[in-house]
Amino acid sequence: MAAPRKRGGCRVAAAERLADAKIELAQTERTLARLESIRNSALLSDDDGAAQNFTLEIHALRSAAKRYRRQIEVLEARAARETEDRRRTEYEAQIARVEVKFAHQARDAARLEKALGQAVSTFRRMLDRGRQISALLPRENDAGLLITPVEIRLALEHEIFRAAGGLNFPGARAGSTAALADVVRRAAERASTIMRTEEHGHLAA
Repeated sequence: MAAPRKRGGCRVAAAERLADAKIELAQTERTLARLESIRNSALLSDDDGAAQNFTLEIHALRSAAKRYRRQIEVLEARAARETEDRRRTEYEAQIARVEVKFAHQARDAARLEKALGQAVSTFRRMLDRGRQISALLPRENDAGLLITPVEIRLALEHEIFRAAGGLNFPGARAGSTAALADVVRRAAERASTIMRTEEHGHLAA
């Protein structure tokens, strides 16, 4: 079995050693073919001495080629194992990355859950407060003051669209690009103006 080798103090991968062994085998086979051709020419020329010398070299090269083939078989199996081990390691790392990302997803989901809970509570307070404000305003001047459920919901959908910045966020609806707080401030200013300029005061029952 081909023992692990080191190059520059580092273990050489089986795939690299396999490539080297294949190169050595190819070179050996080329030399072997050349010497066999020369040996055959010597035999045809009745130069038995030269033919014998080449025969010895040919035997040595055949032994070397056989050794390289055995080494290649061993290295191919080892390279396959190393490739599988590397893939398994990479896959384990991939699993770890997925698990980390899901952990982040869970953390952000908890944050989103909390934020949505706060948003729903705030939205409910705005609806309740809108009804309270409506009861204090002259009935004919309620429109456009962002106090009815329909107006508040529409303003919130516009704010989601504005805040999302093009993201397909649930509940978003294209509309006013003004910030929700600015819209509410303008409505408050208008309500104050209406009530201060009313010819007859309006007292809630």
